[in-house]
Amino acid sequence: MVSAAKDLMKITGTYTNAYVQGYFQYDSKKSGGVTISHLRFAKKPVKSTYYVENPSLVVVSKDNYMYKYDVLDNITTNGTVLLNTNLSSEDLLLSLPNKIKYLLAKKKINLYIIDAYKLVNELGLKNKISTCMESCIFYILGIIPGS
Repeated sequence: MVSAAKDLMKITGTYTNAYVQGYFQYDSKKSGGVTISHLRFAKKPVKSTYYVENPSLVVVSKDNYMYKYDVLDNITTNGTVLLNTNLSSEDLLLSLPNKIKYLLAKKKINLYIIDAYKLVNELGLKNKISTCMESCIFYILGIIPGS
């Protein structure tokens, strides 16, 4: 997903009028570890020198992160979550921790789910979900019309 984040920044910065900035937090495990991408998109030059503390969009590439980490604690009210999961919306809502359900309701979070692994494997891309997730992010954010 780091490649996807870098692609998002490159495509957005090159082909739109938006300014972009990205910082990355890497797990000490490197490959297979958790990486947090802090991306900013703005209409004016971005001069922030710190991680995004209150994101308006949180992208979760593995649904087990919803159970292991506090991924939604600092999301803004009316924010958006894009979650890659193979669970149906009904099964997901039944299985999510109460804290997550509470935050989704309290902060009026827009939740999008997709089974990116299923889609890319049907297309013969063998678990390479980054392009699929990128397309979803472009669509949700309305960065590129018609994406």
